[in-house]
Amino acid sequence: MPVTSDVDPAKIIINFGGANINGYADGTFVSFEMDEDAFTKTTGADGFVTRVRTNNRSGSCTITLMQSSPSNNILQAIHNIDISTPGGAPVPIVIKNLLNTELITSSAAWIKKIPNIDHGKEVANREWVIDIADAIVTVAGNAVFQG
Repeated sequence: MPVTSDVDPAKIIINFGGANINGYADGTFVSFEMDEDAFTKTTGADGFVTRVRTNNRSGSCTITLMQSSPSNNILQAIHNIDISTPGGAPVPIVIKNLLNTELITSSAAWIKKIPNIDHGKEVANREWVIDIADAIVTVAGNAVFQG
């Protein structure tokens, strides 16, 4: 039974602080990883294993935009509000693949730091790193089985 898979960058929706982000760079334009493993494992001298749940649902997301993307202005504005608000102003984030059930959500996310700025002969990228406090993640694939 052959398997096909569709991948369409236009079907990846990133909403940060209520704003839809666009103007993605070529190549990998969004990535996510958890900060810690779900469990830590300790093995005794006799091979007895104990695991401890970390309960850490924090992670980080990197969004890479073209320097010409208007979303750079949006992300900068969200960051400016956050750093100028006493106690900060984290915002929600949603990353959704419309081709499957893949979904990353959090009620509290913030820009870790503004991206490096560089200019050259070609369009540069802006890499925004976002810290996420309480990620809820559903991992999925796009495979379609054909018979």
